[in-house]
Amino acid sequence: MLATSRTPLRLSAEFEYHVLPLSLPPELMTAPTPATLMNYEAVQLFVARVQQHQHEFMATAANVTPILTLCRRLEGIPLALELAAAALRRMSVNQLAELLQTETMWLHQLHSPARDLPPRQRTLYQAIAWSYSLLDGKL
Repeated sequence: MLATSRTPLRLSAEFEYHVLPLSLPPELMTAPTPATLMNYEAVQLFVARVQQHQHEFMATAANVTPILTLCRRLEGIPLALELAAAALRRMSVNQLAELLQTETMWLHQLHSPARDLPPRQRTLYQAIAWSYSLLDGKL
């Protein structure tokens, strides 16, 4: 059985595997080439998810800056990157990067049209709200 959790289940045969965040381009990188950008896991995931509905999509000289902006703004969080990729059905990568930099309610803009997802995985806002509801208030 494979289970994911924020805390160990404390079972006798349990193995813990700590998942590291996806790699991101360093902040000092300002104008990478598409090939350099594709060396980072967050970018690889984002591009792969966009290609699920835009088969020809790839990192190019024309879109490298907005892709870099998106991946950094979303901090390489896999669910956020997947929802951002789904948002490209409604807007361009340039428009989405601009939205994330200027709009204060952008969490509501990142949502998936998939009907088979639980509500907490349909928008980034709902994912954060669900996660927050799990806190016990002892912080």
